[in-house]
Amino acid sequence: MTWLTASELAGMPDMPSSEFRTREKLARLGVPSRPRLGREGGGGMEYDTSRLPAPTRQAIAARLVLTHAAPSATSEPEPQPVQQPAAPEPETALQATAGRRPPSDDERLCADARTALVHVLGDMAHTLGVKRAAARLALELAAGQAPRGLIETAAQANQRRRGADAMPSARTLERWLGAHREQGWWGLIPASSAPAALSTVEQDVAAVIGLYHSRDGRFRNLSAAAKEVTRQLDRPFDTWSALYKRAARALPKVDPVSLIKARHSGAQRAARLPFKRRDTTVLRPLDVWVIDGHSFKAKVRHPDHGAPFTPEVTVVIDAATRLICGWSASLSENMIAVGDALRHAVGNCGVPAVVYSDNGAGETGRQIDCPVSGIMARLGTEHRTGLPGHPQGRGLIERSWKTHMIECARQFGTYMGSDADSGTYKRAAAELAREQRALKRQAADGRGGQAVDEGPELGAVRRGRRTPGAEPTTQSTATAACRGTRTARTRASA
Repeated sequence: MTWLTASELAGMPDMPSSEFRTREKLARLGVPSRPRLGREGGGGMEYDTSRLPAPTRQAIAARLVLTHAAPSATSEPEPQPVQQPAAPEPETALQATAGRRPPSDDERLCADARTALVHVLGDMAHTLGVKRAAARLALELAAGQAPRGLIETAAQANQRRRGADAMPSARTLERWLGAHREQGWWGLIPASSAPAALSTVEQDVAAVIGLYHSRDGRFRNLSAAAKEVTRQLDRPFDTWSALYKRAARALPKVDPVSLIKARHSGAQRAARLPFKRRDTTVLRPLDVWVIDGHSFKAKVRHPDHGAPFTPEVTVVIDAATRLICGWSASLSENMIAVGDALRHAVGNCGVPAVVYSDNGAGETGRQIDCPVSGIMARLGTEHRTGLPGHPQGRGLIERSWKTHMIECARQFGTYMGSDADSGTYKRAAAELAREQRALKRQAADGRGGQAVDEGPELGAVRRGRRTPGAEPTTQSTATAACRGTRTARTRASA
C-alpha cells in the first residue's frame, strides 16, 4: 500500500492540475487519508493510492518504475557484483554467532542475497527516505517490474518460493536494513528454527515422554505411556489422565527431529528427516548407471505351473539423462536377472564408468562382483553400493518406479499397490483362489482316473465320446458301469 500527498497526485490522469482541486476530488471520492508520517505539528495529509481510479493507479505504478528523479531498483545501467560488506567488530560478530552453529552454504547464499537488497535499498533511501524507499522497492518486486536478476535475488533472500509471499514486504526490507546496520553481514543470516524451550519438568512427565520416544510399539500412544508410568510408580490408576494431560502440554515443546531419531531407525528415519538432492548436472551419459530390482505390483500367471505370482523386474537408468538403458523380467530376484539387465543396457548404450546399486544378493553375487571374473571386472566398470537400509541414496530410480512399472501394473485387475482398493483386490484374489482350487481338483481327478482300468466303453463315456462301432450308451448304463467300477475298487482294496 502506497500513500501520496495531494501535491504528488496533482496533474495525474483523472486528477486536477492544482493541489486544491485535487484535495476536493479526493474528498468527493472518499479516498482514505491520514496525517503524513514522520511529521509532527503539521505536514498535511496523504492518501491511499489503492482507492484511486484505475488510470491514476496505472500512472502511479509507471512513475514508480520509470522515475528518474531518484535512484530506483529499475535504474540499473550496469549490474555490479555484490560485495560482502566489511566484517563488524569482533564483539558484534561474537554476539551474532553466539549459541548457534556455523552457517551452511544455503544460509550464506541467503545472507548474500539480503545484502544485495540492502545495498539497493540504501541507495534509494538517500533521496526518498527509508520508509518510502522500502515501499517503492517492495512494490516493484511484487509487481514484477524490477529486473529479473533482482527478483530472483529477492526470492532467494525471502526463502519463500511459492505463493503471494515470494517477495519481501516493505517492513521486512526495513528490518533487514536495521539488522545490517547493527551486525553487518552476520545479522542477515537466517535464524535457525529452534523449537520452543522446554522448561524443567517433573520426573514423571519426563518418564512418560521418554517412553513415548522409545521404539517400543506398546507406547506409540501417549496415553499408554502415561498408564505404564502410573503403574511403575504405584500410584492410583485413575490418576493417569492427569499425568497424560501434563505430558501432552510438554510434548509440543520437544524437538520433532529428536522425536523422529528416537522412535525410528534405518529407512524409516531417513524417510522422515530432511534430505539433500544429489546434483547430476555435472555428469555425462555413461558416467553413472543406477540399477535396482522391483517386485511387479500385480499378480500374473506363472509360466511353469500357472499359479499367480509376482515377477521381478530389474531396470538400469542413466543418472545424467534418466534414460532407461536396459531392463529384464525374471521369476525372482537373482544374478541372472541382474546380468540380463546389464547385457541389455550395454548392448543398447555402451559400457558405463560406474554402476550404483544396493546390497542385494542379485547385485553383489560372485558372478557380478568378483574382482577377477565378475561381469563388472570384465567390463572395466566400477561397482558402488549404497548404505544398507537407506534407499534414499537411490532415490532417482526408486522414484521412477511410480512412472513406469507401477503405472504398468495398474493395467492389471490384480493390481496390489499401496493405493489399490482393498475390496477390489480381495475379490480378484478370491477369484484366483477359486481357479486354483478348480485346477487342483481337475488334476486330482485325472490322476485318480489313471489308476483304474476303466475299459474302452467307460472311458469313452467319461470323455463324452462314443466308441467306434458301439451303440449309444444310456445314462443308466453309464451309471451302472461307474457303480461296478467303484465296487470292484472297494473289493480290491479290502
